[in-house]
Amino acid sequence: MLISIGPYHKKNPQLGSMEKYKLMYLRRFLQRKRGLDVEHCITEIEKLKGIALKCYDDIENLDNDIVDKFSEILLLDGCFVVECI
Repeated sequence: MLISIGPYHKKNPQLGSMEKYKLMYLRRFLQRKRGLDVEHCITEIEKLKGIALKCYDDIENLDNDIVDKFSEILLLDGCFVVECI
């Protein structure tokens, strides 16, 4: 089983089957953190998006829709990693 973490392989159909599990982990994370919702988390991540994008050397090579969804990717993948650890 392979899991895509981060923006680079988001469009790879072979890695898409894990997305439903990432959503499950996100829901589980938010259920434990009462008062937090996806919209609030995305708003906070958006504030750091510019800094986070600078961590990727070749982010300009990604499709614009991936860059547009970057905050959602960070939230989904980040909660997945936190919940799995």
